[in-house]
Amino acid sequence: MRYFAICVVLVFCSVPSVFAQESVGFSNPDNIEPLLDYRLPDWGYSNFYLDFDARGTGQDVKVGDTKNVRRNGDFSIEPTYRLFRESEERIFNLNTSVDTRYIGVVQSSSSSSSDTERKRRDFYFDIDFSTDLREYITNRSFLLGEVNMALDYVSSKRENFDDTGLDAKNISYDRNFSATPRVGYGFGRVRNVNPNIRAIRLEERAKAVNGGFDFSRQDIQGAADQFTRYNGYQQTYDRPEKYFWSDMDEAMSPNISSLNTFDMLYLTDVLNEAIGTRLEGWEVIGGAEFDYQNDLDRTEENSTVDRSKYIRKRAGLFVDGRWYENISLTQQWGVTGNAMLSYPLRDGDSNTLEEKRSLSLQAGVNYLWNVSDRFLFRSELSNIYSRSKLEGFSIGGGDVFSQWTNRLLLNNNFSYYLENSLSLTLSLNSTLTHKGNTQSDATLDARRFNWSAGLGLRYYFSRNLY
Repeated sequence: MRYFAICVVLVFCSVPSVFAQESVGFSNPDNIEPLLDYRLPDWGYSNFYLDFDARGTGQDVKVGDTKNVRRNGDFSIEPTYRLFRESEERIFNLNTSVDTRYIGVVQSSSSSSSDTERKRRDFYFDIDFSTDLREYITNRSFLLGEVNMALDYVSSKRENFDDTGLDAKNISYDRNFSATPRVGYGFGRVRNVNPNIRAIRLEERAKAVNGGFDFSRQDIQGAADQFTRYNGYQQTYDRPEKYFWSDMDEAMSPNISSLNTFDMLYLTDVLNEAIGTRLEGWEVIGGAEFDYQNDLDRTEENSTVDRSKYIRKRAGLFVDGRWYENISLTQQWGVTGNAMLSYPLRDGDSNTLEEKRSLSLQAGVNYLWNVSDRFLFRSELSNIYSRSKLEGFSIGGGDVFSQWTNRLLLNNNFSYYLENSLSLTLSLNSTLTHKGNTQSDATLDARRFNWSAGLGLRYYFSRNLY
């Protein structure tokens, strides 16, 4: 637990030191009234980007005359496409990604009596698809339809060597398909206020190059409406920015077309500022969920081939909630929560364990800080508690017991945009896990602490207002 506390202290102690960075430029960051009053037209955007991630780790341990060496290598590439549409009548989201990952591990042990080596090579291929639609019946109530699907493939090869050569070899293949549709009814509304943030930044840049420019509330509203149409200009024109900024000039009373070329370049660079996804408002949703999982395994060990198939179906009820507040134009806080009670419709293997029901509770707090034009800090602290009631047929003839897991997670990401389409992200993550069950009467002593740090590159083919 003290390691987790140290990570928390280091992260939040490091925040004040970043104030030395150049301000993002808001002359009055505490004025969030335009965000609260804003009502969006029918608008949307899409993002297409590519994530690269590579890391390597090593460990050398020597005890007496025995030396253990471990080397890990991990490389992944993940293209992602996101589509977002919003109006006062409906909100639509679509997310797709394809993750390809390779992991190689070599572990050797040498002593005066023997030498051994273990090699592992894993290849992962994951396709994820999710979409949701909120159809508003009234201004503050809506119907929810959501679908999440995933197709995962894992190929793993393990080899053990001793002094005489290859001692054992194991090859396994795993294919998993999952589909989770959800329907529900909700109250409240969470708005995407990115266009309004852009409009306020446009005002700040315009005043920086010409102090005589005076934007009214209507001018900011007109600029925000024009920013919502940016995706349409990209799809319609070969030179979208020429027509976009020409129409922007007509949407506002300040005559931005009177600026010289260099000042205009500074003004139009507002589209490249890193502001993250800015949300405002709250919503609570209740509904039903169905979960389907189909898993197929194949294992080859020595000359033996083993196949197995597992199908799981679950149905349950859920309650989701989220709240976002921009305490200033540079900082955003969010609170999320989820409760899920599910029951299995069919058991995977009645000869071992049968699940009677499952309860999951999740709560989290997230924070976004727009440090400067190209620096973005995001942090999230969350807790996930799950509890399942099981019946074990191999444990004394039908014993009923419960098992539980509690995970406390802290995830931090610091992104720097090297240029308009390329960002570098430093991630620091930690997880504190406790497990137990009513049979062993396990307490908080059964715990595990994990941490990780990594660097990743993201290239945007289409960044839009993100």
